Amino acid sequence: MELRCQSCSVQAFALVRIISVCCFRYICFYCRTDWFYIFFAIAKGFTVGNIMTNGLRSLPNHLNADGNAVFSTCQQLAGAVGTSVVSTIVAAAQQEQADDMMLGTLIGTQDAFVLLLVLTILMVFCACKAVLIKKACYPINNRI
Repeated sequence: MELRCQSCSVQAFALVRIISVCCFRYICFYCRTDWFYIFFAIAKGFTVGNIMTNGLRSLPNHLNADGNAVFSTCQQLAGAVGTSVVSTIVAAAQQEQADDMMLGTLIGTQDAFVLLLVLTILMVFCACKAVLIKKACYPINNRI
């Protein structure tokens, strides 16, 4: 029963992240975006903890420290790659709109968020698929 609740919370908060990115894509340039950053940070906080806990649970106890190190390293590497990709997209859009830097930044930021939205949807799909495979391999015992 515990596995089912945790996998649902991972999926629910991943869905919250997708909704917040979609809202940001269309609303952020017309109103204040403080609420978006708060909403996105809360969803990210709930998601990352559950994903790490579920991932480390599949390891033997003596490998938990190594698993934690690998998870943290991958997270740092993905953050660095993501930052460089997004900044490259924004810089390319700014070069296309050399006469209007603000418009170039606007277009580049929108394009970057579309890319991040697509990647987030892909990650949610992979996470749902992994949960379904795990449920098929290890059925949950309904006895109390």
